[in-house]
Amino acid sequence: MMTYLNNLIWLCLLTCLVTPAYGEKIPETLTLHTQYEFPPYVTRDQDQRLDGHSIAVVKCVAEQLGIDLKLHSYPWPRAQQHVQNGTGDGFFPASQNPRRDQFATLSAPVSPQRWYWYLPKNSSLDPGSPEFLKTAKVGARLGSNMYHWLKNNHYQLTYYTSNWETLVRALRDHRVEAILANDATTDPILNELQLTGAYRKELCLNMPLGVYFSHRLLKKYPHFLDLFNAEISSCQRPLQQY
Repeated sequence: MMTYLNNLIWLCLLTCLVTPAYGEKIPETLTLHTQYEFPPYVTRDQDQRLDGHSIAVVKCVAEQLGIDLKLHSYPWPRAQQHVQNGTGDGFFPASQNPRRDQFATLSAPVSPQRWYWYLPKNSSLDPGSPEFLKTAKVGARLGSNMYHWLKNNHYQLTYYTSNWETLVRALRDHRVEAILANDATTDPILNELQLTGAYRKELCLNMPLGVYFSHRLLKKYPHFLDLFNAEISSCQRPLQQY
């Protein structure tokens, strides 16, 4: 009887010691902000619920960690601003840039992403040339990392919009000479508009997408990012499914 009671006491002590220690490593609830649409990374299902590759991976990681995930969609610049102002724990899907690094830390990649220059097939412009940098009129999506990269590197960014299809149409309508966009989003739009054969693309940068978690969150839960990153590989799935 005494042996049983002693074992029970030890079990209770271990439970009290171990459970809070693990609980302090991760938040019970995680509030993340995302975009309205960023196919195939952020889409909507037939019931208008958030879906897409990045959404699915992050939902999977949260479920495996036992975290209650709350997702909110905003115009992309506002989603980031909310996290910077303390209204939210993070935003995604996002690629790395120094401006974001000031108030948040990027996770390991949850989705692949490549930036391409898109130009008319008969264009003689060379995106790698100094002349292109100085004179070519280019476009990008407002608030995107591509938009800020173009501005920071002093390209002639003369057109921007919050809508991906509108950006492609601007290229079609000769409002710009080239656009910078990711291929997973842009190629299906070109195909839908029956414009695939009219344009060529040249790789600019490989910029995978992750989750930017606020410094406030990671200060409170210093082990959380490592735990989150460790679960990503088991939650990965083909981008082509979305």
